[in-house]
Amino acid sequence: MQDGEDEPKKRSAAEIAVEAMNRMAARITANVDTDFAGAFVVAPPEGEPIELLLLQSTQSAAIFWSLLQTRASMALAEIAEAEANSKGGWGR
Repeated sequence: MQDGEDEPKKRSAAEIAVEAMNRMAARITANVDTDFAGAFVVAPPEGEPIELLLLQSTQSAAIFWSLLQTRASMALAEIAEAEANSKGGWGR
């Protein structure tokens, strides 16, 4: 970067969350005439949000909640792996 150029502003977690929520609202609005089966946006304090829009009315509530649980479990596994890899010690 040259002198005088502005560095890109780092987005806050709140700004990232707002963008994710707005994207989902736009996706739901664009699909208002489609069979809506659920939507979620999970915006953690660090990392990227998880967004999912389901448009099949044949989906049950159990499938919706299972998808949310699976996505959360995957995120927790990634965090645990990153934390384990960041710790030094014997055997590394």
